[in-house]
Amino acid sequence: MMSRRGAAIAMLMAMIAAATSFTSFAEAQAPETPTPRVATLRSVHLRQGESLAIALHPAPDPIEVRAAPGADLEVCPAGNHGEPPEADDSSWPRWFGFLSCIPLDPNGSARLPSALGGLFHLAFLVRAPASAAVTIHRLTISYAPVDAYFEVLPPPIPPGTQAPLVSITPTASRTIGTQAYASVLGDEPLVRSLVRQGGRRLGTTTARPPGGEARAYGPVRLDQPVRIETTNRGAVSVTVRIQITWE
Repeated sequence: MMSRRGAAIAMLMAMIAAATSFTSFAEAQAPETPTPRVATLRSVHLRQGESLAIALHPAPDPIEVRAAPGADLEVCPAGNHGEPPEADDSSWPRWFGFLSCIPLDPNGSARLPSALGGLFHLAFLVRAPASAAVTIHRLTISYAPVDAYFEVLPPPIPPGTQAPLVSITPTASRTIGTQAYASVLGDEPLVRSLVRQGGRRLGTTTARPPGGEARAYGPVRLDQPVRIETTNRGAVSVTVRIQITWE
């Protein structure tokens, strides 16, 4: 028969084993921290009354928007398709607290509220106060994603001109996706996407991009910037949403 001391030791060992097993299970079930993602836009030309919108699926971490120090810009809540705040159709639930435009601080940055549960399709726009004309030479969006979805919604692109240039850096997948879709369903815009990495033009590939159904390009080199140029090859101005997916 086991002594009282032996029984106590056996019970202690069982408790340690149970605690270790629970810790291992909890670690296995804990969600992975999303890898921070950065998209950089260049040559953003906004005419009077225009704005640039971004749509994404962010994790609960705040979204950071950065431009040059002293940039006279504001970041505003937008509808799911980039509608301005005046449309009163915000993609941000009121309890997020993002109810009106936030001006960039003197350092040229703004932080948007946390997306809390990370289960929302959110959109925001960047513009000059009073919707004045402005050229933004460099605009950086930093956030933690819940998936690969990311869209740029520029103002109408005149014939023969480019949308803002977009640079992203894949860290896990050797395929990226990008495609310009018409804002009006059924229309097929005459828009061309050119994808480069380190001066090398990337061709399309049959490998699926991470997330979404955008046209796939690759193979890409990891941890090196990829530049996406979108040009209107048609005879009339077009309004598009440029989907970019990467990991």
